[in-house]
Amino acid sequence: KLETMPVGYPFPEASHLINHTDKAGQFFPIWRNTATYHKWISPYGFGSFQMNQYMLATDSFPHLSAAIFDNPAVYFSTNIHPLSELSKTDRNFDHDIVFLTDSIVKKYDTLINPDSLATIRFEKYSPNKITLSVNSKTNQFLILQQNWFDRRQAFIDRDTAVIYRCNLLQSAIFIPKGNHHIRFEVKDNAVIWTFYFSLIVLFGMGLFYLFY
Repeated sequence: KLETMPVGYPFPEASHLINHTDKAGQFFPIWRNTATYHKWISPYGFGSFQMNQYMLATDSFPHLSAAIFDNPAVYFSTNIHPLSELSKTDRNFDHDIVFLTDSIVKKYDTLINPDSLATIRFEKYSPNKITLSVNSKTNQFLILQQNWFDRRQAFIDRDTAVIYRCNLLQSAIFIPKGNHHIRFEVKDNAVIWTFYFSLIVLFGMGLFYLFY
């Protein structure tokens, strides 16, 4: 069975994340974290660490998390609402609902409109870099189904874009109408320098044991 699993980092499937459960992907003898083997993006899984924003969304607002997970890995939305209304909103959330800080909603609310024919196409997908080609006749928000991370950068064509935290844990950027190339990238210099420092230390230890 393992031989049939995809290798590398294939483009995410168009299916909704809510379908990527352990049960849907289980095969003998694998029954936990099965999405890892299928290379699915999944909001479900077991880990030894805790993500505070994820726990807040799933524990305190389970109806919201169920709604937003009923979307593919990347999607458009114009259904924006102020975060201050989250606890007051009816629990029957639309799957494309997006809660942003009140100031962001005020800034963009009149600038966006839906486009049912808008398209998103993956061009590159890896743990630290995602490249998309998008086309929309209207201004919209593009939602990335990954935890908001302050060291992630976004670019629209060659221009830097602001990444907003939405729905407590997701990432969103404002996309102007038209054809654009979108790039999400993570560059953590601390990790890079730690890697090189470790190599230097290992090389030094090797020389020490070799000559002394």
